[in-house]
Amino acid sequence: MQVEREDYPQYSILRFEGPILIGESSGKFYEILNSMMEEGIQVVLLDFTHVNYIDSTGIGELVGFLDRFQKEKGRIALINPQDRVMQLLKIAGLDHVFTIYPDIESALQGMNLD
Repeated sequence: MQVEREDYPQYSILRFEGPILIGESSGKFYEILNSMMEEGIQVVLLDFTHVNYIDSTGIGELVGFLDRFQKEKGRIALINPQDRVMQLLKIAGLDHVFTIYPDIESALQGMNLD
């Protein structure tokens, strides 16, 4: 898994590429989001356009960070999850828990960040 981070005054975008699996990639996923929380970043857009799979550990990390961000009055949104990832979110009932946008522009408008 590779990650590209873009920081803006009101939000940050994390662009992921590759699978998010137990082990190295889920650990990296945790470290990045945890450091953003420690930095006080309140709004994070997770661009999943190039994530072709996420395992149960990755989904667990997503849910955990959603809860942590919400407790700190922060927000997380998912951007353009691929069909396979979206199916996993639906099976787990998380498509109604996460705010999901088809693209960055929609997310910025929907979250009043434009």
